[in-house]
Amino acid sequence: MMEEGTDQCTPYSATLAGNTFESIWIDTEDIKIFADEIVIPSDIGGGYVKVTITAYDTIFYIGMDIDGQSSFDPVYIISGTSPQITNTTVSHIREAYFSVHPDQKYSIRAYVRPYTNSFLDRYPITATVEWEFFSRIDCWEDNDSKEDAKEIHLDDINEAYAIAGHINDQIFPLDPNAQDWYKITIDTPTQLKLEIFDLPTDIRLKSYY
Repeated sequence: MMEEGTDQCTPYSATLAGNTFESIWIDTEDIKIFADEIVIPSDIGGGYVKVTITAYDTIFYIGMDIDGQSSFDPVYIISGTSPQITNTTVSHIREAYFSVHPDQKYSIRAYVRPYTNSFLDRYPITATVEWEFFSRIDCWEDNDSKEDAKEIHLDDINEAYAIAGHINDQIFPLDPNAQDWYKITIDTPTQLKLEIFDLPTDIRLKSYY
């Protein structure tokens, strides 16, 4: 039986990552592709990225896609403002958030267009692009398969993140990055009770022996 007080949680520190730069859009057909601009550190628990594009003219709206490793398959943006929300009186801001997988690269595709063609003479328009990585510390990773299940001990509360992290444009339930595995070792027949706290509604628990 596993010794009391031991487990396979391996702590690590969060890595900072991000960048800020400016770009210029010259007309409505100008679609910028910032290839592999977002580079995710090797923090094994993954996390999420916030992308912000700020155009310095309120009559422009911003369109944005995030591309994963397969070209022109936009990663699903999990949160953020719509393309036509103006946040201030002097600029237009577009924000997006999406979950990420360790050691991955993502590209940003963006365009900046006026609400009507009567404002075409306002080109060229300058915008600032900013992205920031937010690590989510999960000391139980890498545990995406039964073979890599991490051992936890009885009568303890363990905290982990259920972040799949996009690699391509979709995440399927049977993808390794959509699973976390844990194991408990016992030396005599017994009844086990597992309790899950603060579990998202789209997460399922299964047991194997």
